Amino acid sequence: MQKIRLGVIGTGMAWDRLHLPALQQLQDKYEIVAVCDMDIEKARAAAQQLGWLRTRSTMTTGSCCGVTTWTPWTSSCPSRRIST
Repeated sequence: MQKIRLGVIGTGMAWDRLHLPALQQLQDKYEIVAVCDMDIEKARAAAQQLGWLRTRSTMTTGSCCGVTTWTPWTSSCPSRRIST
């Protein structure tokens, strides 16, 4: 089965404690291909956790099969993006 190429919006506390560990256990099913956060430094830290050496500020068309949003409901501002 082909892995789902996943983009992640929100790389704060829940990313570190819940979502990244869960996705790492499911890495045979998912490949994280993009991360973004309103705090650009959090997004860069997430990219580093994933071992990405290169970052950029926009996603390319077709880079993800799906996107999941892990942000507080109070977040309604545009996010800054980092992708491989």
